[in-house]
Amino acid sequence: MLRPLWFVLNPFFTTIVFSFVFGGLAKLPTDGMPQTLFYYSGTMLW
Repeated sequence: MLRPLWFVLNPFFTTIVFSFVFGGLAKLPTDGMPQTLFYYSGTMLW
């Protein structure tokens, strides 16, 4: 029942973790792109 929703929620939760780890702790640049959009687009393509 949650299978279609999982295709969106899984990358969303991964984006939250990536934003915290790579954006908050490591302070990696995203070349002016918003961090959430940058990480979400990468995880959606993966």
